[in-house]
Amino acid sequence: MNRVRQGAERLLHRNRRTLRKNGKDYHFTCPDDIMYQGQWLWDSCFHVMALRWFDPDFAKNELRSLVSGQWPDGRIPNMVHLRPFYRRFEHFTGRDTSGITQPPILADAVWGIYEITGDRAFLEEMFQPLCRYHDWLSVDRDPDGDALISVYHPWETGIDNSPRWDTIFGVDPAKFKRWKFNIPKTKLIMLFNFVSGYRSERMRRVSLFDVEAIDMNCYYCRNTATLARIAGELGDGGLREKYELRSEDTAQAINTKMYDPATGAYYCLEGRGERMLKALTPFSLLPLYAGIAAPDRAERLIAHLSDPGTFWTEYPVPTVDIKHPAFDQVQYWRGTVWVNTNWLMVEGLRRYGRQDMARELALRTIAMVDRSGFREYYDPFTSQGHGAGHFGWSSLVIDLIETLDRES
Repeated sequence: MNRVRQGAERLLHRNRRTLRKNGKDYHFTCPDDIMYQGQWLWDSCFHVMALRWFDPDFAKNELRSLVSGQWPDGRIPNMVHLRPFYRRFEHFTGRDTSGITQPPILADAVWGIYEITGDRAFLEEMFQPLCRYHDWLSVDRDPDGDALISVYHPWETGIDNSPRWDTIFGVDPAKFKRWKFNIPKTKLIMLFNFVSGYRSERMRRVSLFDVEAIDMNCYYCRNTATLARIAGELGDGGLREKYELRSEDTAQAINTKMYDPATGAYYCLEGRGERMLKALTPFSLLPLYAGIAAPDRAERLIAHLSDPGTFWTEYPVPTVDIKHPAFDQVQYWRGTVWVNTNWLMVEGLRRYGRQDMARELALRTIAMVDRSGFREYYDPFTSQGHGAGHFGWSSLVIDLIETLDRES
């Protein structure tokens, strides 16, 4: 494991960037030094969960860089520091950021640093940006007031090409081509750029993609609870109660509206009619990560995860049930394995007392990276790596190793 950990540390050093803007230096880790040279919201949060173990000062600066792109309305965009990088041509926001967001896992990243450093000043520094971001999500991204947040582009979930979206875009799984699927997604961004002005109500009006995503809401639920914990740590009882209640409301809505008893899993809701998108993916199991599944439901979710005919392959966890007609062991988010998804599953298993299975998944993930390097995604049967060759969040193996060491 030392070899893997040392490789992960070298990777994070390799992908470091410093950008000077308005007389100030911003430090961050790009996801890959060739394919993805900017800064992404959830990538940085995952980078921080590894960085905190050996360079917590850089981890703090990574999040400072991220929140430097926060908009006046409170949103934190999925990409910041676009001007020097190649994605600038897609995003005409009048800023050097995109206008869409990404999985809201920033509170967990802030708390992760605090767990290691005990740096109260950093906690205080990040508290107001976190509050503003969560308040924006609560107001701008919950148009029907049901305590579930909505997303208006697949990129906001980070799971760009998931089979969950096939019926929305009219994709035939047997004929799926990534380049073809990128066309309607780019058209959506153009609509946001030139029609909606990135105002949420207008984005919803012009987008054919209007989804209350199970993964986004589990991230939001758990991180709102973490924000309440931060408020309590800083002695703000009023805000602690506010965010606790908000997290509880979202948990109740997830359990009431997004669970399907027939299949024993949770699913996204699409459109104003809230049609359930019944593609079984690991994201259907994220109430484990959020800690909101009742014990009987948790057992059914864990049964899906541990089934060799569904998710428990030689190198788990594929990003769609291997029996699904869209499953493809080498296609981007359509059956491949990602280290961040596995990390989320390990977190969920530990929350429900399944340390045995969590340990096994962590060990298989570390072995996969050891065998094939720090790739973007992997084949669930052979571990062969695909996509970017020096992918930052695959360094999450550091956090897996640290946790295994503490348990032994």
